[in-house]
Amino acid sequence: MDITHLIDKDFHTVSVLEDTRDAKKWFLVHQYMAVIDENSIIIGIITQNDLLKNPESRQLLDVNFFKPIVELTQTLSEVFALMKQSQSDFLPVNHNDKFIGIITLLNLTQGFELAIKNNHQNYQKVIHDLRNPIDNMQGLVSVLDLSSTDDY
Repeated sequence: MDITHLIDKDFHTVSVLEDTRDAKKWFLVHQYMAVIDENSIIIGIITQNDLLKNPESRQLLDVNFFKPIVELTQTLSEVFALMKQSQSDFLPVNHNDKFIGIITLLNLTQGFELAIKNNHQNYQKVIHDLRNPIDNMQGLVSVLDLSSTDDY
């Protein structure tokens, strides 16, 4: 299943040189932020958990905000495995080596939910399409069974 529709492209950015105390305040509003370098290029994403793991850090530069990068070609299962491996609910998404957004565990879960619904609908269609031919065959078997027991 394509993950394009699951990517959050509306995110807040923060400079790698920002003070972590300021970033802590911003996490009251944002679950994650894209970290930009001095050239305004996004180099990673940071979450409140990243700050909690580095309490002595004074600048975002000192915090480990690098996470595995998701590519558009990856499946829902592959992205989920990356999240599990990295123990992060938020991962950066790249396309052609360029940052395009963030995928969240919540969005990924919604993607799985949609895939399950689609599969369920497909099974229902197959079951419906098979029901008539099977009923017809059962009817023919009954007719043949009755005709074979008739005396001529």
